[in-house]
Amino acid sequence: MASASQKTTPCAHHGASAPPPPKLLSAVESVIRPVDSIADTAKKPANKGISVTPRSETKHPLDPLSAAEISVAVATVRAAGANPEVRDSMRFIEVASVEPEKHVVALADAYFFPPFQPSLLPRTKAGPVIPMKLPPRRARLVVYNKTSNETSVWIVELSSVHAVTRGGHHRGRVVSSQVIPDVQPPMDAEEYAECEAVVKDFPPFIEAMKRRGIDDMDLVMVDPWCVGYHSEADAPSRRLAKPLIYCRTDSDCPMENGYARPVEGIYVLVDMQNMVVIEFEDRKFVPLPPPDPLRNYTPGESRGGVDRSDVKPLEIIQPEGPSFRVRGYFVEWQKWNFRIGFTPREGLVIHSVAYVDGSRGRRPVAHRLSFVEMVVPYGDPNEPHYRKNAFDAGEDGLGKNAHSLKKGCDCLGSIKYFDAHFTNFTGGVETIENCVCLHEEDHGILWKHQDWRTGLAEVRRSRRLTVSFFCTVANYEYGFYWHFYQALSLNTLLGVDRSDVKPLEIIQPEGPSFRVRGYFVEWQKWNFRIGFTPREGLVIHSVAYVDGSRGRRPVAHRLSFVEMVVPYGDPNEPHYRKNAFDAGEDGLGKNAHSLKKGCDCLGSIKYFDAHFTNFTGGVETIENCVCLHEEDHGILWKHQDWRTGLAEVRRSRRLTVSFFCTVANYEYGFYWHFYQDGKIEAEVKLTGILSLGALQPGETRKYGTTIAPGLYAPVHQHFFIARMDMSVDCKPGEAYNQVVEVNVKVDEPGENNIHNNAFYAEEKLLRSEAEATRDCDPFSARHWIVRNTRTVNRTGQLTGYKLVPGSNCLPLARPEAKFLRRAAFLKHNLWVTRYAPDEKFPGGEFPNQNPRAGEGLATWVKQNRSLEESDVVLWYVFGITHVPRLEDWPVMPVEHIGFTLMPHGFFNCSPAVDVPPNPACELDTKDSEVKEVVAPKPLQSGLLSKL
Repeated sequence: MASASQKTTPCAHHGASAPPPPKLLSAVESVIRPVDSIADTAKKPANKGISVTPRSETKHPLDPLSAAEISVAVATVRAAGANPEVRDSMRFIEVASVEPEKHVVALADAYFFPPFQPSLLPRTKAGPVIPMKLPPRRARLVVYNKTSNETSVWIVELSSVHAVTRGGHHRGRVVSSQVIPDVQPPMDAEEYAECEAVVKDFPPFIEAMKRRGIDDMDLVMVDPWCVGYHSEADAPSRRLAKPLIYCRTDSDCPMENGYARPVEGIYVLVDMQNMVVIEFEDRKFVPLPPPDPLRNYTPGESRGGVDRSDVKPLEIIQPEGPSFRVRGYFVEWQKWNFRIGFTPREGLVIHSVAYVDGSRGRRPVAHRLSFVEMVVPYGDPNEPHYRKNAFDAGEDGLGKNAHSLKKGCDCLGSIKYFDAHFTNFTGGVETIENCVCLHEEDHGILWKHQDWRTGLAEVRRSRRLTVSFFCTVANYEYGFYWHFYQALSLNTLLGVDRSDVKPLEIIQPEGPSFRVRGYFVEWQKWNFRIGFTPREGLVIHSVAYVDGSRGRRPVAHRLSFVEMVVPYGDPNEPHYRKNAFDAGEDGLGKNAHSLKKGCDCLGSIKYFDAHFTNFTGGVETIENCVCLHEEDHGILWKHQDWRTGLAEVRRSRRLTVSFFCTVANYEYGFYWHFYQDGKIEAEVKLTGILSLGALQPGETRKYGTTIAPGLYAPVHQHFFIARMDMSVDCKPGEAYNQVVEVNVKVDEPGENNIHNNAFYAEEKLLRSEAEATRDCDPFSARHWIVRNTRTVNRTGQLTGYKLVPGSNCLPLARPEAKFLRRAAFLKHNLWVTRYAPDEKFPGGEFPNQNPRAGEGLATWVKQNRSLEESDVVLWYVFGITHVPRLEDWPVMPVEHIGFTLMPHGFFNCSPAVDVPPNPACELDTKDSEVKEVVAPKPLQSGLLSKL
């Protein structure tokens, strides 16, 4: 529910002998009702403020409504009904708190609730003006009258709500009520259930299902969808739904995936006000799809399959508890603080976000953060799909469709849960226990720098605080997450380290799930070999997936990062010369680090050493150069049946292979992640120290950022080139791959697109190297698929892997820029070539001081070799434009960039469906939760007067 702010009636203010400035006075007067006289305090000197002990407040103005408050609000509105018929017709769509004006929130945070922050209010010569109490909390109710088909909005003032829990009378007061014409409020789960029952009892519908061979109505699933608005027939004068129909095959299996059998050809229109079918037509007989043996997602034998048995436990242990503190809905963590809220419409809301920055104190960042709407339009112009354009927040409510979360499934570590309360359709109060999860996570490297002269290094792990909730809207699940990260602050720069980062340990009591034989790695059906070269660093060879009876299926022959280019945008000396080819001029592998457990990697780790020659021919070894370990990666997949509440959820695990290198001032971490669902992710982490320039006193440069007195950091770009020698479903010696480009197109209006909603994915075969110089296009969701021309999946489509771009850019220099003579490969994001053994590096074998224009990749593609069925190599160029920030100094927190290789028709169904449930997955009890910090007592008068 979108909360609406309301102001109370202005009143005269009692208090100080010296009045505050008019602006502050009007702000306070606009929200404070007449209170007990405090005239005796007016005799105190004005310059010392007012010595007043505020009354105890139990509810912060931004706290979500409690179950008792919701009951009071509902009872108040129901009692205000004109007659019994009106009261009986009331259906309660949403009840949420009315969030007060910002200055009321500041007043509450300053003097009524810990940690007491008087600095939030403006300073005055007369001292602070402090009321005795805050204005009463208010509730906003959206009420639907089932008899009159009217929607109304009510504002109710709440007071002494605790009386209702003792059997007393409600103490609410109606402030306002208004009928909103020509609208329909969100649908309710009770309406959905009633609609399903009405449709299944409708005789023509029963006959239509019998025509399709279905006599048992218990197998039928009716998903009511709001009609949206497509013509005047959908006008809000009627409350309408057009259900979608599905049919299960087994009435004894409550977790069967009924969405696997859509019932086509039946048209139903339901009057949701009177719960009657008003239109019905069996327009077209379409036989039910046969039962798909791969349709179910329950564990092991219950779906007719076998779960993986080689996923060993991975536990997140915090022996000293979490680093965050909770007081009610107020959260403090790593200098961040904020309040948690929840509404039936939006779900999770984050209030009053601020950062405590040393001597600068509490610095506000945002007043309110939330996800306010979701729209899911479908691109099929045919019935019933063109009507699928759900507004999942406004038509259903994200918060009302939230789940109870389970420790070990939805969250790991030391967790604090928050319950959510809302009204059901008839006005009763429902509670979703453990609805919001608060926990902290290890997030890899925060920052790192190693001095190449001394070998001395500093590295810090990143920690992040995560606040989340999950909801189900019909067939889909959505998880909404807010992540808060650590940052450098004034205390850090002054040499005082944080003392509130408690240990977080990754424990694998049975060891890792991977196996290593020499350089050969096996993990979760993946296998590959690890290599290392002085120029590229980490190389991944012979990547394959073991796919049950289909055996070992190759994906890629060789994966590596073959070049890096860092051009600077300052045209002045010496910066215009900064266009380093970090692989070709320096060598990524030769500049790699020895990694340390607990700093660079956590958990059960396998290290690999790297050997290379030095300048004089001696052999040098970098111990622990490559790190192999596995990580928990959050939710892998989840579904909860909205009818039964039964849920299945799996944790994601990923295998990570990585190394870090230093090239002068910058550090780069190169990562390959392998996932249980068949994805491969390439990631680069950028950190280290900025390359700076000096400024004259008073000088500024438009080509960079002044980050300290006399210092500025020029703008620049980082480009990385990944070379992927693909072999999708190709055995040794076979060359049966091709590359297609996919662009999503909007269909032209006309007979086949009468609703103007149609869009489709258009494929184009890249037949030659000249055709295969391509750029990213996020507006058409452009991606590329490497397909095997002779292998198909169970639907007859060619098997493939698609390259999904991440964030990207192109060079911002003019085409005549000197560095582009050597780096012509940066002019496009994707190049595809036919494999040639001597074509390894995009700038040629020796890019250093190379005067030859276009040597390397740009020259090779001029041969325009055929790619229609060949041994293809993808060269993906991805980059980041770095406009330096003050927060990047003195050491830059990690920036992430990368791309993903994702199966596209490679498997016959989700390869992750056989991941077993986490044995630790259980509904967390309140006793095992993180305990709240007990709030201190309100400030006493002496301290308050000083503040």
